[in-house]
Amino acid sequence: MFAAEREVLIEAAEQARAALDAGPDAARRALHELVDVFVDFLEDRPETTALWLRRWLEPQRHAELDQRYADPLYRLVAELLTAAAAAGALAEPTPHITVRSLVWATHGHVVALAAGAPGARERREFRAFVHRLLDGLYGSSTP
Repeated sequence: MFAAEREVLIEAAEQARAALDAGPDAARRALHELVDVFVDFLEDRPETTALWLRRWLEPQRHAELDQRYADPLYRLVAELLTAAAAAGALAEPTPHITVRSLVWATHGHVVALAAGAPGARERREFRAFVHRLLDGLYGSSTP
């Protein structure tokens, strides 16, 4: 599961990093695409969220799982946000908070879907929400 998630996120992060040279609008569009990749991955594989929820029930037990699996992906995206800020594409003083907030919001969304929230409508509304969130953080762009 981790290998599949890592693969899609690394590819999307590389595309976003390449977009930094194209200016702020291209960088923000690439961030929208990165979030879409992450949301799609978790919506298509809700068992990923179920595994993390099980792990999070006992935060002190198996903490090495965070270090081994979650932290590298969090750092990947936080470093991308830091690079985007350095390139003048956005202002991001706390990339680790942004990453963690989006991750938790997305896992919460997947739980709502699993609990019976209306599927297609809920998916569209959540997607629109994360795009508005990004636009609010980093300025308006067309996703």
